[in-house]
Amino acid sequence: MIGAPLYLHASLFMILPLYALAFTYISYDIAGFPIGFAKAELPFIEKLLLGAVLAIFLYIAILIHEAGHAWAAKYKGYHVKGITLFFVGGISEMEHPRDWPKGEADVASSGIIWSVGLGAVLLSVYFLTETLYKGWTGIAASIFLSGFGLFNLFLGLMNALPILPMDGGVLLRDLLRAEIGLARSSALTVLVSRAGSMIIIVAGIYFINWILVLVGLLLLATISPRQLES
Repeated sequence: MIGAPLYLHASLFMILPLYALAFTYISYDIAGFPIGFAKAELPFIEKLLLGAVLAIFLYIAILIHEAGHAWAAKYKGYHVKGITLFFVGGISEMEHPRDWPKGEADVASSGIIWSVGLGAVLLSVYFLTETLYKGWTGIAASIFLSGFGLFNLFLGLMNALPILPMDGGVLLRDLLRAEIGLARSSALTVLVSRAGSMIIIVAGIYFINWILVLVGLLLLATISPRQLES
């Protein structure tokens, strides 16, 4: 993948069937963009297969996001050791040269740009052409244009949050570094990240949204000053 090996963690194959089931039993309309097949008038096995396809597209979106990081890193001359997909997402592993973290903002922002850009294009095409699709073409459009577009847009916006280990956390440290130095900016970024994670957890509890609670807990558990070592 962009000159770097792709690795699939065993946890990926454990979570994919769960995502397939989830997309089979849910059906949302997000600002006019459909995702899920609960309301589709199809036999269960067909909806399950469609859910599996949509689950695969979720990880394709994650792969594209990580490929954006890898492309930017290789463009700056960094060695990318590989891209790994696992149950909660993906990671691009690279060897940091001596001028790191000077180039980290470019690498971090590239994934956001790729995801948001692709998502915006796909959703725009669906919005302009949705009346043309009927039957199975409508289902295909809901997967590739609407579902895949929502995945990419969500990944881009989610990763823009100034919370580690999201790309936005790295961008925040880079912005602060010029003003207060590397050590203080790293410490402040960790503090902001922990506060942001707690806000997500509290919001999830308030709105009785356990997905938000889980996301906040996962972020809180993965925040570490080591993520910002130069």
